[in-house]
Amino acid sequence: MLSGLFIKIIHFFFFHFNLPSPLVYLMFTP
Repeated sequence: MLSGLFIKIIHFFFFHFNLPSPLVYLMFTP
């Protein structure tokens, strides 16, 4: 469960770095 979430976060980070879109940036900003 926890490891799955960690992997999901890592995947999200990879996607963010691969494709820095404003939508992802907005989602990441609090």
